[in-house]
Amino acid sequence: MTYRTGRVLAAIAELGGRGSDPSNREVAIAAGVLDEGQMSKLLKRLEGLGLIENTGEGQSKGKANAWRRCDEES
Repeated sequence: MTYRTGRVLAAIAELGGRGSDPSNREVAIAAGVLDEGQMSKLLKRLEGLGLIENTGEGQSKGKANAWRRCDEES
């Protein structure tokens, strides 16, 4: 696991503790990732590995993504 991956997973867990799952932008800011494209690719890769899940309606419906670690309770 890379340092950046660890920061992203930690950011999702921390931000998710406030009551709603964080968006791509919120995760990026908290993890210190400046490039939106890199953030999107990293989140998709982590989702593909089964480490996080997208609980938002997503861009196909014009809504933001929302991310939750798979080891967290709903």
